[in-house]
Amino acid sequence: MVKPASKKSRSRRGWLIALAAVLVLIAAGAVYALPMLTKRAPSRAIVVVPDSADMDQLADTLTSRFGKDYSDATMRAARLMGSAFRLRPGAWEIKSGERAFSAARIIGRGRQYIVNLPLNNIRTADELAARVASRMRMTADELLDRLDDPATLAPYGLTPADAMALFIADNYELYWVTSPEDFIGKIGERYRRFWTPERVRKASALGLTPAQAATLASIVDEETNKADEKGRVGRLYLNRLAKGMRLQADPTVKFAVGDFGIKRVTKAHLDVASPYNTYRNAGLPPGPIRITDPRTVDAILDSQPTDEIYMCARADLSGYHDFTSSYDEHLSNARRYQEKLNELQIK
Repeated sequence: MVKPASKKSRSRRGWLIALAAVLVLIAAGAVYALPMLTKRAPSRAIVVVPDSADMDQLADTLTSRFGKDYSDATMRAARLMGSAFRLRPGAWEIKSGERAFSAARIIGRGRQYIVNLPLNNIRTADELAARVASRMRMTADELLDRLDDPATLAPYGLTPADAMALFIADNYELYWVTSPEDFIGKIGERYRRFWTPERVRKASALGLTPAQAATLASIVDEETNKADEKGRVGRLYLNRLAKGMRLQADPTVKFAVGDFGIKRVTKAHLDVASPYNTYRNAGLPPGPIRITDPRTVDAILDSQPTDEIYMCARADLSGYHDFTSSYDEHLSNARRYQEKLNELQIK
């Protein structure tokens, strides 16, 4: 006859069963949690969450950036975080080697990624808007609409015609979700910091508003890459303006034509009807023909007076110019340059 188990044996058995259950739960928890702690991002990527995105779309984005295993582990961590995880539009940087749990915390609770937006070597508003839209949430049309709004530009003393004067060549740091209005505000802050009372005074002494100084600087930047002659070129154009002469600046013709690759400006180009064609129109064009380089503005504001009113690219094709106040000497310089172009068969 089998003796019934003692109370002590039954207690021990119950304890072992409970312990086994706990160990099973711990093991299951470890299996569940381990990927969140061990899976690491195979590479760096910016995770963008668009408007109205849901968790499934986030999972798809993570899979496309890092692979399904990492995506699954990150989404598991996000679900585990519960209400502490908040999916919102934005962009977040996940660095190479980032653990899945950390990635979930960054996306659901962390600071958004700051976009580094270099704005330089841009000639048109369309080109500007396309570059911004390629890096940020706003569309090109949204930004162009703001730049075409007089009320948006009025606080800076600008109009849609000279809106590009607002942009100072620089690297800007902004959140991906920055609105067009806030973007203009950020750019406007840089504009106001640059145009100090001293710079405004210098521009006024030359007969220029800040917008006109930016427009002149944009022409100079297209005219020469040589930093040591930018002020001289700017002063030459100021001399022409003071005498009532047309600027006759080839870069404005290229802008009017819409072809910046022109190597030799011809009569057909000079006849193009456009307010930007300074061979046909007196004074400065309506606005800048490229984003303003602040160093060029300063070179013009600090330039020394000259009597030069003519310049021509040097025949040695060094990128420098020959300057003169004599028309006959200018014709001689131009003849040598044209002969060099003919010799090289540049049309």
